[in-house]
Amino acid sequence: MPTNEGGSYIIDNFLSCIGFSLIVFSIFFIEEVDSFPGWKACLPTIGAVLIIAAGSEAFLNKYIFANKLAVFIGLISYPLYLWHWPIICIFRNNLAGEIPSGWLMCLLILSSFLLAYLTYNFVERPMRSKKATWSLVLVLFVVLLIVSVGSKQLIRHSQSIEKVIDNGIPDSLLQLREDLDEKEKSDAVCKAKFGEGFDVCRATSHNPSVLILGDSHTHVMWKYLKTVNELPDFYLLGKDAFFTFKDAYHIKRQGKNNDLARHFWSVIENSPEIDSIVLRSYWGNYLAQSLHSDLNSAWNSEEIFQYHWRETFKTLKALNKKVFVVLDNPVLPPTLLKRCIRTQRVSLLPDNVECNVNINEMRYTYKFTREFLIKEAAHWDNVTLIDLEKELCQNGKCPVWLNGELLYVDDNHLSFYGNKKIWPLIQKAVWGK
Repeated sequence: MPTNEGGSYIIDNFLSCIGFSLIVFSIFFIEEVDSFPGWKACLPTIGAVLIIAAGSEAFLNKYIFANKLAVFIGLISYPLYLWHWPIICIFRNNLAGEIPSGWLMCLLILSSFLLAYLTYNFVERPMRSKKATWSLVLVLFVVLLIVSVGSKQLIRHSQSIEKVIDNGIPDSLLQLREDLDEKEKSDAVCKAKFGEGFDVCRATSHNPSVLILGDSHTHVMWKYLKTVNELPDFYLLGKDAFFTFKDAYHIKRQGKNNDLARHFWSVIENSPEIDSIVLRSYWGNYLAQSLHSDLNSAWNSEEIFQYHWRETFKTLKALNKKVFVVLDNPVLPPTLLKRCIRTQRVSLLPDNVECNVNINEMRYTYKFTREFLIKEAAHWDNVTLIDLEKELCQNGKCPVWLNGELLYVDDNHLSFYGNKKIWPLIQKAVWGK
């Protein structure tokens, strides 16, 4: 280290160390669930800028980042970035969404490095060494344009790709994927009562005394109910991500649907003919994201959830309305459904996949909301709980398949058959038949 540049050398090493620390911090502390990109994307970016600004004489740059192995990885880094994603994604699909691990992951990483090295040597370097001409640029542009547009048109107009994607998927899943047409989504009677804004707004008679309200779970349930020949009298309102509480909402959604909830409550408060309300939503999802309450911004999500449920019961009690709360159906682990359907073209899964979930292994949000609602409902004589576990689980196990039929359409929504199984429970609790 030259003595006359000692101050600069120290600063360069400081910058290099800070930059390296920011990158390492980002690797370990930026999680998949974080909002990214966002302000957290600045951490690795600033880290890289500091390392570059430190120059070639900083210790880390000179002896770590400038050694032959690091330089080699840098040279093949772009093709390595391009290759590793499709390789891992293909094998992840063959494992039904599970990330490859163990020897398989090691093999995939080595394959990515090999393909990146071959791409660098036989594609990237030769292209760099060739003199670029306008004719070459034009030819490459036209070829890429033809391939891009042609592929898009092929995918749009060909049913063969759709058949490949849907191969192995049960009809009960495909049935629920189809969206309802506008006539099936809403009718004049319901819209005259509750207005616009709901994804589904239906009335089975001209003046029902029962209202079924909920989020996408109610929406999906209607896809089954519309096929039933004889339905009791009710309104049905369904809105994806609908939040039942009028003074609380998910922070990330920034109060979306909050105005709709307020409007709904104003209608209910002036509708004495509606004497029973069935609430069917994914209550565990209320705690999956941070909540905000207009009444007290200092409360945490659990406190908000508990307070606003009590207020909901209190309000409906004062309005002389019966309340039927449908507890969450059992929730599946993220990849279990894919593992049990076997839609993979080449499956790397074992043959003995256990297609059920243990009640004791349910998510925290499922357990917390269930335990609270069971405990709280006991204090209100106008509240009845409808427990779907009784129909969907046996001996502490909740299966994905029942009687050869699939119960779920994803990790938390029930399939056509699943809704068919639970509807008698709801009907008996509300209408006594």
